[in-house]
Amino acid sequence: MRVLAVDLGASSGRVMAVNLEDGMMTMEEIHRFSNEGIAVGQRLYTETAFPPVMPTGSVRGRLSDRVCRKIRLDTAKSLQVISAAQHDSASAAAAVPAEEEFYIFINSGTWSIIGMVMDEPVINDRVRLAHYSNEGAAGGKVKMVNTIMGMWFIQELRKCWETAGKPIDYEYLIAAAEAAPPLSRHIDVEDTIFEAPDDMEAAINEYFGRTGQEETHDQGLLYRCVMESLALHYRKNIEELEDLTGKTVDKVYLLGGAVQDRDFCRYIADATGKIVCAGPTEATAAGNALVQFDALGVLPDGDSYADVIRRSFEVRQYFPANREMWNKAYRQIVCR
Repeated sequence: MRVLAVDLGASSGRVMAVNLEDGMMTMEEIHRFSNEGIAVGQRLYTETAFPPVMPTGSVRGRLSDRVCRKIRLDTAKSLQVISAAQHDSASAAAAVPAEEEFYIFINSGTWSIIGMVMDEPVINDRVRLAHYSNEGAAGGKVKMVNTIMGMWFIQELRKCWETAGKPIDYEYLIAAAEAAPPLSRHIDVEDTIFEAPDDMEAAINEYFGRTGQEETHDQGLLYRCVMESLALHYRKNIEELEDLTGKTVDKVYLLGGAVQDRDFCRYIADATGKIVCAGPTEATAAGNALVQFDALGVLPDGDSYADVIRRSFEVRQYFPANREMWNKAYRQIVCR
């Protein structure tokens, strides 16, 4: 069985062809398109459509003849259109390879979505004041999530460096970051200066100057600063989420493109003191496809979504280390 999963993304979208055979999924990217936000003043906006609300797995109809002709598909073979889980983070949450009943996931793309999937919403002033929201999830469940900055920092830094003629490939940047001193700089990833700056490197250095830190143009140091600061902020959100739900977890499930940076996965494990289970990379497309396969009745009998994910994709585990150094940094930077 083969389905198409469309991930609009926050900066670039993709169409993935996903196959299910013998209870295992494989996927191939067949199309990619730009989907960047539009800067208006100091804020970013995206074009969004709001169709009628339907349960996940609902068959919405078939592709119109007009669309079939546009993509050169025989109109007699028009494809069914199946409602996936709400949006990208809800689809990603459906692809968490967790065996536990309660778990925390981080979908780390352009933005970082941190949350927990539950049967019922948690609605009180503490949740509201902590900026968490209760959103729809696959199968009629609820995900309580907070959205913070993510790889937006790195995407914007790479634009600056490309303009300046500096290398921007991730292999180079990750190696340069590994060579930089640990926890030598930090930023508050939620500071408004980072929302839509014309020059991210200049914005970070302005923050350094404002907080008594030495400015730098070293790519490895800047990259490492961003990733370590995100890891520390993840810890803050994880501790808030555990407190708000009354559920304590031993593992954190990291999804999305950020799982490819193994040093970042280690930073998160070290900062949080949790085991980090990293993968799948294309969690949004995987969760989207799982909902479709479920609706079509082709998932193996007795298999959960997590069973199929664990069977289909590599999930790496990272164990916490360097706890004293990271605890000290957390107290000095986040808890100050």
